[in-house]
Amino acid sequence: MKTNRFLIGILLVGVILGLITGCKGNKDTEGEENDTQIAIAIALTQTAAAIAPPTTPAPTFTPAQILTPPTPTPDVTNTPGAQGCTNNYTFIADVTIPDGTSINPGKSFIKTWRVKNSGTCTWDSTYQWVFSKGTQMNGNSTIPIEGTVAPGAEYQFSVNLVAPTAAGKHSGEWRITDNSGAPFGLVTVNIEVPGTPTPTPSASIAFNATKTSIMVGECTTLTWKVENVRAVYFQGKGVPGEGHEKVCPTKTTTYKLDIERLDGWKEGKQLIIEVKTSENLPEINYFRASKETIVSKEEIEISWSVQGEVDKVTLDGNEVPLSGYKFYSPVTDTTYTLKATGPGGSISQDLKISVITAPSETKGNAVLEAKANEDKDESYLALDGGNDIQFAIRTSPTAPPNYVLLPIAGNNVRIADMGATEPGYSGCYATAYNNTEVIIFGQARMDLSEDTDIYLCVKTDKGKYAQLRIADLEINDSDESAILSLDYSYW
Repeated sequence: MKTNRFLIGILLVGVILGLITGCKGNKDTEGEENDTQIAIAIALTQTAAAIAPPTTPAPTFTPAQILTPPTPTPDVTNTPGAQGCTNNYTFIADVTIPDGTSINPGKSFIKTWRVKNSGTCTWDSTYQWVFSKGTQMNGNSTIPIEGTVAPGAEYQFSVNLVAPTAAGKHSGEWRITDNSGAPFGLVTVNIEVPGTPTPTPSASIAFNATKTSIMVGECTTLTWKVENVRAVYFQGKGVPGEGHEKVCPTKTTTYKLDIERLDGWKEGKQLIIEVKTSENLPEINYFRASKETIVSKEEIEISWSVQGEVDKVTLDGNEVPLSGYKFYSPVTDTTYTLKATGPGGSISQDLKISVITAPSETKGNAVLEAKANEDKDESYLALDGGNDIQFAIRTSPTAPPNYVLLPIAGNNVRIADMGATEPGYSGCYATAYNNTEVIIFGQARMDLSEDTDIYLCVKTDKGKYAQLRIADLEINDSDESAILSLDYSYW
């Protein structure tokens, strides 16, 4: 229908244009021609409007809404530093007091962290750790950075804290700030304070002898039974909580049983065995071994001395001189017997050698550093998957400082001074341990030189053993700081 209307309109326009052309030759009709042209123009306009197809309005497009994605929050905040550098840090480890550690109410402890300068600014004394929020636990509000920490270097710092008295979980945050006070790092301490502590069971100690008075040449058996203790020592040697020992002293002798209670206190009991003598009976001055606890096939020296009226001396049935020594390498527990016979009768004495199997050995070395005039932990030696031994300096106003190794508090790690004798696994296994510090150099020990070795034994809280040999100690005379080098064997 729309197409037909359009064709008809074209035909009408053609007819009208023909009429106009035919009229152009008559001048008398010029005015009428003009009127006619105007009428035709109006008609054409009306016709065009009538035949024009309807106009369809162009569709209106609404632009889609552009959504801006959220900006992710980085794990570590980078902040601009002085001279165009960037402050950044990376948390490395909780050196002490892992998250969730249980600490009794009001107990002091030291929290140590290790972080890394992962920015491009050098940290100096204008940078400091600032308490941010949580429970401060009597800790310092600010802890300045000591020395300088270059980009890429690790830094370890500590804060002295006291566990709150209220039971429950407690946490505190410290943030590192730059010289303008802008924070860019965070470390936390998270502990749990238990409720009413469980009472420590009382130690039970029984120490007896079958006879407390014997004749020379006779023996007696000592027995003990100990409960609710951490460790038991008979004559300085670690033993089970229940046991016995046959002894044949040649003179009146005091035997000691020492224990370490669960709360760390030490106490002990002793038995005096009186030995009576008869005339003309031989006397055993000593009968001993270089070690009474050894590793299988380890060589030991057994020595003896007998005096008095003596006709014959035997060691395990074989005749030997009045005094001397022999070497043995037992593979199992062995008891050696020395017997002396004279006009007044016979006297004998037993010597028991315990043989143990050594576990696999790991060897290594370590370099520890300590600074003077700083009452805090400086560096550590990790032997058993944790920080076990600390190297530090103990200063005194009236005396030179002591350079010491000591167990980390609360780890139940023990250390023993073995002097210049290399103990090996058997020596560390059999020795008695305590929790006191061992002076490497200072007013109580001045024998560290190139020709003198110092050996220490360590027993970790997991029942493992280590031998430490002090290889070198370098002391800076200007500030009395020290660097300690040591070798170790770990079993």
